[in-house]
Amino acid sequence: FGAQPQVGNAAHGAARPGRRGAQGSPLALVGGLGRSPNLYMILAKIIGTVVATQKDERLVGSKLLVAQPLDARGAARGSQLVAVDTVDAGFGETVLIVSGSSARLAGQLQEMPVDAAVVGIVDTVELPEL
Repeated sequence: FGAQPQVGNAAHGAARPGRRGAQGSPLALVGGLGRSPNLYMILAKIIGTVVATQKDERLVGSKLLVAQPLDARGAARGSQLVAVDTVDAGFGETVLIVSGSSARLAGQLQEMPVDAAVVGIVDTVELPEL
């Protein structure tokens, strides 16, 4: 996984009381797994592509990627998902994904039937030694 993008801080991802992943867990800041998916950005690795010759006409021309969510240390976490690519991500890259209504705010995805969008390519993730 190499050098590790900064995953968050108290001002931008503090866990909410009563939620799994609270108390400073890396998943309180990145991943959103086990909670409503549209509350957090998802750190993931691109593991494949989807080709759909028959699809909603609003998806024509969109690249669909299969992504494996990761925890902040780079280990696979949870189920794979399909996301529309807005940043020209490639196979094997670590990316940031948003889901839910946030996905439709990315790129030119307004008015598209999209629930997950790749919105960033991760260079590094930096975590303090625990």
